[in-house]
Amino acid sequence: MATARPPQDAWQELREQSDALQVYCREFDAGKNHFAKHIAQSAYTLLFTNGRNILSVFDQVGFTAPPLLRTTCHYVPGMIQLPGTPLCMNRSVIHEDGRCEGYFVPLCADAPRLPTDRLVESTEWWDEIIYWSGYDGARNRTGTLTRGLLVRSFTDKDGGRHFEETPQDSAYRSIKKDVFPGVMRIVTGEPTGPLVDAHFATMRQIGHELGDSLGVIIAAGTPF
Repeated sequence: MATARPPQDAWQELREQSDALQVYCREFDAGKNHFAKHIAQSAYTLLFTNGRNILSVFDQVGFTAPPLLRTTCHYVPGMIQLPGTPLCMNRSVIHEDGRCEGYFVPLCADAPRLPTDRLVESTEWWDEIIYWSGYDGARNRTGTLTRGLLVRSFTDKDGGRHFEETPQDSAYRSIKKDVFPGVMRIVTGEPTGPLVDAHFATMRQIGHELGDSLGVIIAAGTPF
């Protein structure tokens, strides 16, 4: 059973994770995509509780209500939107030889704030769907990942820990390897092939959401 540290110690850990997130995001923006894994580890430490031997920093602080976190994910239930991740966008570069190269960037690369931003409780934020690969006949999203599952996929699969194969693993492989497979070359009109590494840009956007939210939480002062 997980043992909680004193709330004052957990609060200090929260502040340190906030500072670390800023560093990780800056390093990612400098072209070091692997810092997405560090962003995921901070999110895991702050929010993940399994009811057995892991207790999140948020739970150890002892908030009287779940903290509010900013979500930049915009999804209208029942409306068919392009499959993919709403936390990042794809861009393309046209080379002199006519080759078109696609890549992903987080939403915060263009807009730190969006009119569709919302504040939700941390538990809802963790469980919000931030990737889907398609729809079924009833317009329900399929091949989905939540923030929490994406974070755990980074820490479990790419960060050293290993858990049993789950249905979400195929969605994680999809967000890494074949998001938007039908993007066309602007010059030649031929498919670019799969655009890869959407999971990195998505995790960077999660770092933006979480870092922004932690700043507000810390500014409000300790809850004890």
